[in-house]
Amino acid sequence: MPALTRPVRRQHRMIECTKSISRFPAGHLLAKADAIARRHGGQHVNTIDAGRPCGWFEVLSTGGMDDRRMSAITRDIGAVGGVDALRRKRPLNAA
Repeated sequence: MPALTRPVRRQHRMIECTKSISRFPAGHLLAKADAIARRHGGQHVNTIDAGRPCGWFEVLSTGGMDDRRMSAITRDIGAVGGVDALRRKRPLNAA
């Protein structure tokens, strides 16, 4: 799955949280991607960036489990045929 992964750090109630983000470059994904992300404690987001549909998966954690969760999400996406198999034929409209 072609993706850019970057950690994002923020303070939340005096506990440092890490958010691991795996971005896919073009297109929106089906609801099945949401179910895969939720199964592993993450979330999937479809958005429009600079007029182009794109999205990402993210996992919030305070203890380093985010890497294992993101790996599990990536593995499950690969098992269903990759990002291309989950890509919507027509992207969602901007809100």
